[in-house]
Amino acid sequence: MRSESMQRLDALVGRWRASMHEAWFLPEPDVENAGIVVVDWWSDAFVTFHWHADGADLQVVFGHSGADNSYHALYHDERGTDRLFAMTFDGAAWRTDYELVLERVAA
Repeated sequence: MRSESMQRLDALVGRWRASMHEAWFLPEPDVENAGIVVVDWWSDAFVTFHWHADGADLQVVFGHSGADNSYHALYHDERGTDRLFAMTFDGAAWRTDYELVLERVAA
């Protein structure tokens, strides 16, 4: 059964055009990286985020901690890089410590 906090992430499920810049972990932070993102449920516990851009493939798993009422994003890419990001989601906007813009792709 999905928690109420995780159910709120259902608004992110779908296919998105995405661009990211100003991220401290990018090789060239001032360059915009564009791609396609597919967001889907993994069981009822997590939301998966698959980014395909410029030959890169990265994955993020979103989860929620009831202990401190916070969302978290666990990141992995093809280089073997793993990171944990704190995130917020207010039902409409998803935020982390870098700039990511999502635009839904028509079905």
